[in-house]
Amino acid sequence: MLYAEQATAAKSWLIVSPGRTGSKTIVRSIYVLLKHNSMLNYVSPNDIIRPIKSYDIVHTHNPKWLDEINDNTEVIISTRNMIETTLSWCIVPKINYPIGDFHFYPYNLASMVKFNLINNNVKNKFYVDPTHFLSIYYNIVKFYKETQIKNSYHILDYSEWADQPSTILRKLNYDIDVPEKFLTLKNPGPHSEWIENWEEILEISKSLPNNGKDYFQSVS
Repeated sequence: MLYAEQATAAKSWLIVSPGRTGSKTIVRSIYVLLKHNSMLNYVSPNDIIRPIKSYDIVHTHNPKWLDEINDNTEVIISTRNMIETTLSWCIVPKINYPIGDFHFYPYNLASMVKFNLINNNVKNKFYVDPTHFLSIYYNIVKFYKETQIKNSYHILDYSEWADQPSTILRKLNYDIDVPEKFLTLKNPGPHSEWIENWEEILEISKSLPNNGKDYFQSVS
């Protein structure tokens, strides 16, 4: 196990995911690890691909960023059951617009108010177009097929920490936990409470592979 003060030996970080995998919580955990070092530079999923620099924390949904790492980049691939990821992408626009937050943090009172508002309206179901569902799913499959994995990368699956997000850094081999106040809150209620044609979507899902890691390509 490494101690927090040793983490700066990794001068840059790359967190890659297809989205809706908890990657934002992983990013926030890295910030805790590095104690909000003033030299850190957050690179968002909307930023243009370019060579990774010292103290960059790159958070992306584009595996092409893997071509830009250097010897001091610590790479984390954030994964999740592909059906769950797809459903989350289907649901998030419905529950977050026009409210406007993709993520909620316990320390943010305004977000907590919005989160409670959503929670109180969880019964407001909506229709998920099967074509739209499949379009999102196959985009996620495309992400996994295009992601080339090296032995040095960390693959951190949502199922390994979803119920204990404070242990993310320990799973990355750092001897530190993350304070609960830095963690996101899950969207309220199971998918079946949001989707009015749940049985139809569930039946489609049964025929689809759900382990994206099976599509990863290993490279030396």
